[in-house]
Amino acid sequence: MSLFDLSGVVQSFANVAVTVRRYAAETYGTDGKAVARTYVDTPGVFVNVQPVRGADLQRMPEGTRDGDELIALFTTTELRTKDQIAIPTRGNFEVEGVPVWQSNGNFWKAIARKRASSEPRS
Repeated sequence: MSLFDLSGVVQSFANVAVTVRRYAAETYGTDGKAVARTYVDTPGVFVNVQPVRGADLQRMPEGTRDGDELIALFTTTELRTKDQIAIPTRGNFEVEGVPVWQSNGNFWKAIARKRASSEPRS
């Protein structure tokens, strides 16, 4: 439990409406073949988009710290690793990391990487 509830502050700065796509867990039929994955799109999630700097950038795996566009997202909506985020005018991103912030102010912070249009969606 946080000493402070910062969700109102984060929400007041969240000025970009995005769509979050979350895939369900993989399932397999009785024949052992994978069943097509389902997903849920959640439109209208408001986030604040910031560049990734400092310690967050240093925590990224070696070789992934430059070249691709990384962003930090702050929101009051829960984000998970592998969620896909569609940001108008910026493109599609995939959440790569979610540092534990929800207990320190009742909001979520996520690090996301821009996806190339040629990348397969899984």
